[in-house]
Amino acid sequence: MKKTLFLLIIVFLSGISLKAQSARQIADDYLKATGGKEQWKSLQNRRITMGMKMQGFEFPAVMYEAKGNKQRLEINVEGVQIIQAFDGEVAWVVSPPQGITQPTAMTGPQAESAKEYEFLGEFIDSESRGIKLEYKGEEEADGKTYWHVDVTKKSGTTEEYYFDKETKLIAFMKTPGANGQMSTTFYSDYKAFDGIKYPTHLVVKTGGMTVQELTFTKVEHGVDIDPSIFSMPGN
Repeated sequence: MKKTLFLLIIVFLSGISLKAQSARQIADDYLKATGGKEQWKSLQNRRITMGMKMQGFEFPAVMYEAKGNKQRLEINVEGVQIIQAFDGEVAWVVSPPQGITQPTAMTGPQAESAKEYEFLGEFIDSESRGIKLEYKGEEEADGKTYWHVDVTKKSGTTEEYYFDKETKLIAFMKTPGANGQMSTTFYSDYKAFDGIKYPTHLVVKTGGMTVQELTFTKVEHGVDIDPSIFSMPGN
């Protein structure tokens, strides 16, 4: 009886070990498929030029990102510039269409979302950065089977990632929304820029309805970016 119990404990612990290794292996395969861990870790900054579609309208936009989890999104709406930025500590916004004509610190869910941004992504040195990966098994969607990995950030927020078993790339991810609904972002049309592969077409859906669509036209690494653009003016 004791021997049987001992064997059951070994099998149980082995199952936990294999589950943890599976999540890490899926993440490592993804990093390899997109250019390699060292290639990713060598990045200092990037500039992404894109087109955005929202509520039937199309806008040009540029995203600046840098180490230290800094980011700045500039959207041109019929000649009016909207800015959303985060300097690693403070998230702020300028949005004339919303009546925000001066740089203003974000609050609430919008600010918390900005603070969870990861320049290196969630899969590089995840464990040492306080990010938990958990393999949830295989799941089927639209007649295809994907690997499902939950990513829990330091804040406690959990996002669900679904990886294509053949390409090892992320096919789509689910994230909790402010209203309790899950939003799903679909990734497609992966292209390599300077040896690193990005999805260049992203579609965000909530409740089955498309709420945003992004198309990357250019991704540049190691560009000349003034660090001050991430900080809120006067801060």
